[in-house]
Amino acid sequence: MPERFVWISWAGMFLLGWWIIYLAAPRLRTALRRLSCCTAVFGFTEPLFIDRYWHPPSVLGLARTIHADSESFIFCSSIGGTAAVLYNFIMVTPIQVPLKTERDTRREFWQALLFLFPIACYFPLFLLTDRPLWSGVIVMLIGTVVRIFRFRELRTKILLGGGIFGLYYLLGLLLLGLLSPGYIARVWSHDIPGGFVGGLPVPDIFFGFTLGSFWSGIYEDYQWTFGRVPIASPSR
Repeated sequence: MPERFVWISWAGMFLLGWWIIYLAAPRLRTALRRLSCCTAVFGFTEPLFIDRYWHPPSVLGLARTIHADSESFIFCSSIGGTAAVLYNFIMVTPIQVPLKTERDTRREFWQALLFLFPIACYFPLFLLTDRPLWSGVIVMLIGTVVRIFRFRELRTKILLGGGIFGLYYLLGLLLLGLLSPGYIARVWSHDIPGGFVGGLPVPDIFFGFTLGSFWSGIYEDYQWTFGRVPIASPSR
């Protein structure tokens, strides 16, 4: 396969997984669509990764001219939506937003800050380290810890969701190696922090697990923080 078609084929694998969930689990479609739209915008971060982390050839070759390529948007939207609902899909459970208490309603401003805090940390951390993927891994790890302490009802989903999606993403990396042997060695930068294990980039392995844990529960967190959620009775 010509190398300029490998990236879009790899992104297409994740898009196929997205469609399987969408068609097989109608109860998850709303969350899947919304989270995919939100994560699609991360395709605009592609210039942060080109040459710093990797340099993948693309079908249209636009990454070096307009700093955005279709593959990036397909990849980001597919993995973001999938990471948010994969736990619910595998475990056959509905998405359940935790109830609020009267005390929670008096602390909405601070809850909103806690929701936004990990996201706001990314660019300062990137500017300090110049490591786009590791910065994302650290930020998502921070966000995961914050959410675990905020929502005990979501702890199982967050932890198991991270493991499930991490394995899913790891499988994607292995399939990429089968799709185009030697592609990872040719396209990923050789001096990335963490290096490679078994021919797979270590930062990507951590990325899969932290993305899965951070994105598992983000839909519930958003609905709880900014939406209208019933207030639990004092007896509960």
